[in-house]
Amino acid sequence: MRNRSAAAHHDAGAVFDALGEPVRREIIARLHGGPSPVGKLADQLTVGRPAVSKHLRVLEGAGLVRHESHGTRNLYALAPEGMVVAQQWLVGMWDVALAAFADAVDEAARQQRADDVPIEDPGEEDS
Repeated sequence: MRNRSAAAHHDAGAVFDALGEPVRREIIARLHGGPSPVGKLADQLTVGRPAVSKHLRVLEGAGLVRHESHGTRNLYALAPEGMVVAQQWLVGMWDVALAAFADAVDEAARQQRADDVPIEDPGEEDS
């Protein structure tokens, strides 16, 4: 399929904005089964064909779907490279979260070791 999206490079913000709407996520899920025309998608969703077309334009603008025209019929399909943007963002966030967690564990371990060191009471005398 040929990508007819105007934007060649997509950012994570556009991808997550597009995926923030439940109907759009449902469209993405439906397209996992392969390319589909707007009418078939509309038949499977709770919104009408005009709304599905608008959602598809948003998803296409974010680089998540692409379409190909066959006469008067437009087939929409997933654009896997669009999900790569989201995946890379999530991996980056996960790496930051894991590093922060590791730092917190190290600090807790250092604190525990400091708390375990016996402190001699200068007032006690050895007998």
